[in-house]
Amino acid sequence: MIGESISHYTILDKIGEGGMGVVYKAEDTKLKRTVALKFLPRELMREKEALKSITENVEKAAEMDHVLAMILYLKTSVVRNDSKSSWNG
Repeated sequence: MIGESISHYTILDKIGEGGMGVVYKAEDTKLKRTVALKFLPRELMREKEALKSITENVEKAAEMDHVLAMILYLKTSVVRNDSKSSWNG
């Protein structure tokens, strides 16, 4: 995925991975800043309780208003075809 673009994000490097997905360092080409993008495993996205828990955590984190807090968004699906990727959700 390194070097690919997804929506207005360019994947720069892989930060890490685990049971909850893979995290990539990316550039937000609209806002000209570095961000982290997390991609969840497909299996996890199919589990209603896991998706509910993740959604609740993202909503709670989004309520934080502090200069050191992250801004989080939840996208529920990613469509991949050949060498291009695009967001749906």
